[in-house]
Amino acid sequence: MGASCISYPKELSSSHFLLGQHLLGIGTSPHPRPTRLGYLDYCGAGEHNFCSLITEPCEVTPCPLGAECHVTQAGRPVCRCRDTCPKEQAHVCGTDGVTYHNLCELRRSACVNVSHIGVQYPGSCG
Repeated sequence: MGASCISYPKELSSSHFLLGQHLLGIGTSPHPRPTRLGYLDYCGAGEHNFCSLITEPCEVTPCPLGAECHVTQAGRPVCRCRDTCPKEQAHVCGTDGVTYHNLCELRRSACVNVSHIGVQYPGSCG
């Protein structure tokens, strides 16, 4: 049988059951409860479906624009921008024409300003 993708209602909890054969977890369930987290759909392959218990929500939560995933006390994944970056001096010139101290600073700026900034080239701009 071929695989089919189905979108399911969004469901977040400290433990997530995900449909599929390729997921490793700490437990299985004979009664599939497929879930959709963020933008990801999970696909099954006919009668060989099983549910794996995922205890680390950030493993399946993509964060956009340089944000990092953190798990709240309630066990929910949240994407946040970094507060600080290492002080290393490895200048990069951003596609916005700004010189950043390092790649981390560029990504942090992109995240905070919700903009797509890439590396134009290593070193200072101009």
